[in-house]
Amino acid sequence: MKKIIGILAAAATLTASVFAADVSATVGVKSSLFKYDSAETITLLGKLDNVEDLFKLEFSSDKAGAGIKYIGAATGEVKFKEFKVWFKPIDNLKLSFRENGLGLFDPATGEKYLDGFAGGYGVEYVADALTFNVTLQDDFVIKAKSIDAKINDLGAKVGYKADFGEIAVLAGAKASFKKFSAGVGYKGKFGDIEAVADVQGVFDNTGAKMVTTLNALVSAKGSADALSWAVGVPVQFKVDPSSVAVGGAAEVKYTMDVASIKAYFVSLNLMKLSSDEKAKIGVDVEGKVGAASWKIAPSYELASKVFNVGFESKINF
Repeated sequence: MKKIIGILAAAATLTASVFAADVSATVGVKSSLFKYDSAETITLLGKLDNVEDLFKLEFSSDKAGAGIKYIGAATGEVKFKEFKVWFKPIDNLKLSFRENGLGLFDPATGEKYLDGFAGGYGVEYVADALTFNVTLQDDFVIKAKSIDAKINDLGAKVGYKADFGEIAVLAGAKASFKKFSAGVGYKGKFGDIEAVADVQGVFDNTGAKMVTTLNALVSAKGSADALSWAVGVPVQFKVDPSSVAVGGAAEVKYTMDVASIKAYFVSLNLMKLSSDEKAKIGVDVEGKVGAASWKIAPSYELASKVFNVGFESKINF
């Protein structure tokens, strides 16, 4: 269970500021109870490993914030996973460092073809219902002697929130401006159903000739009492040589007092399931015993023909 500490502090000028510290840790194990692969290798009660997230510290106030995460492994190694620092020089302007990145809306379930932009340096400006974001990846420009300059990710995004939902427009460049992309997305609620629709064009000139790709995504999710569901359809169309890939994802989850069960299917190319590395079907059964949570997850990967019964148990505090 997370520990939240709220502190009210008065400055010398008698102005007040509220900040909060969120400290949490995760201790747990993950493994495979049973595994069978295409080489007819059977593994029973596989190697135990630590769940990835180990320790997290978050601090935030109305003007500034910071956070850090550590991860651990069964080898005993502990290292940074990610960290961030941000502050607001003025009310509507936010400058942030690390943990930045821009993308369109995530699907309700499944995988997606949509491309995003990494960013170590971020600028955000809010004007009423409009939000403007710009990110620059770490080592944005590198120039060595007698070698052309290398320019990393640059992305810009405009978001608008209204009663009918959210709209986002995204554009940016990668690979020293040899790869451009631009797109628009929508996210909204219709009663108990939340829907997402994204469209993105990518123009890649990093190879011998320009490759143009159109990515699209439509997804929705909803719930009724203890039953929830989600569906998603990612589509990718490439020009010269032309190709089309239509994916699909669906999940149904039933939640009880002490446990939940979720059945799912996901693929990025329904027409080539035997070679789709993302194609997977499975069931997740999750529950709690006191402070501990557990999950048993049988699944089958269609391309690699691997059947695995995953297991995980952890305590958050």
